[in-house]
Amino acid sequence: MQKKADDIKTRAIVLRDTADENDMRDDDRPAAPNFTQACVVMFGVNITWIFMLIWSIWGLLAVAALGWVVNKVITRIDLARN
Repeated sequence: MQKKADDIKTRAIVLRDTADENDMRDDDRPAAPNFTQACVVMFGVNITWIFMLIWSIWGLLAVAALGWVVNKVITRIDLARN
């Protein structure tokens, strides 16, 4: 990619692809796999051991409070996306 000034007045920078036809990139490769389910499962595994650690150190009320906070954060993210 090569940077080029689009207009002197606006000073906008545009990226122009300067790759030639003999590029080593393969355009016929398959799409990347969807790792969403793996991410959700690992989030569950990680939150479980974190909750168990907090429960063993500070007790069940701390876990309940943290769970409530995580729920509020996830709800706020969902509302912001929609």
